[in-house]
Amino acid sequence: MKGDLTYNEALDLAIDTKNAINVDRLFTLAELYFDSGHARLDEIRQILEKVSSVNEEFKRLYKSGQTSSKEHLRKMSAELISLDGAIDSYKKALRSYASEL
Repeated sequence: MKGDLTYNEALDLAIDTKNAINVDRLFTLAELYFDSGHARLDEIRQILEKVSSVNEEFKRLYKSGQTSSKEHLRKMSAELISLDGAIDSYKKALRSYASEL
């Protein structure tokens, strides 16, 4: 942002911009080519749904004029820590699978 946009202006842009990444397609490809990782992918998908839910809750608050929320920050931080662990677990499983090939 380099000072050209305020945090709130950047958040407004992020809210209005659609995600260009097709997450469902990525999950489908991962499931097709790495079937033994399904349980870990399901865990990642569930955590991503929780992250999305917290994000949508905050967007509603933000649009109503509340520009900060310690509760949402706490929830998002906890979910992102869980997501980090789930992704690490999936990466370890992928490494193990690759070494077997």
